[in-house]
Amino acid sequence: MKKYKVISFDMFQTLVDVSCQKNNIWESILKEKYTEELCESHAGFMSKYLVNQFHEVKSYDEKFQTLREIFSKCFHEMVEKEKLDFDYKEAVNVFLQAHNEAVWYKDSKAFLRDIHEVYKTCLVTDADMEMLEKHVRAVQFDRVFISERIGSYKANDNGMMFKAVMDYFECGPDEILHIGDSSSDMMGASKLGIDTCWINRHDYVKRFDIEPTYSVKSLDELRQVLLEV
Repeated sequence: MKKYKVISFDMFQTLVDVSCQKNNIWESILKEKYTEELCESHAGFMSKYLVNQFHEVKSYDEKFQTLREIFSKCFHEMVEKEKLDFDYKEAVNVFLQAHNEAVWYKDSKAFLRDIHEVYKTCLVTDADMEMLEKHVRAVQFDRVFISERIGSYKANDNGMMFKAVMDYFECGPDEILHIGDSSSDMMGASKLGIDTCWINRHDYVKRFDIEPTYSVKSLDELRQVLLEV
């Protein structure tokens, strides 16, 4: 087993499940107009516009935008182009707060507790602080790295997020394992030579070209790798 010094975690869809908030999100946005059909339709639009906006913005290092700014642009464009009937500013507030209310996966807290006894641990997340204030109080990390504070996203070419991890823990890329669910996690970490673990809890289609160091469907699968007795 390779000996790591630091285990780095993504938050959303890695430790907590935002997808389970979908119906709550759209019930709060649509109110009395809510139907399951509209929920599915609007969620599809949201995915389309959000993916485009986020990947467009995070590709540029010169002008960092918070996720609130990105989501606002996304919802505004979505409402205008699709002629949807809801207040996009209120929708942004609902969407951000839904991240804060997302449910922890069953294996997350126990795994974090056990890992923290052996390794240094940190959270490295593309998020605004208002999206995870509740979550960071619920578990113990040695350090939390948030894109809003650093002014960069994980996949940015400048590598600021993961360089901040190396600087804080005074370690090299070969001493870190980053665990996440997205292409941003895999590509961002691998650019700096950091080992990666792709956690694919929901059987997503692989959307990145590199091969992660590990591929798992739950954190429990990593126990035999990281917590060998």
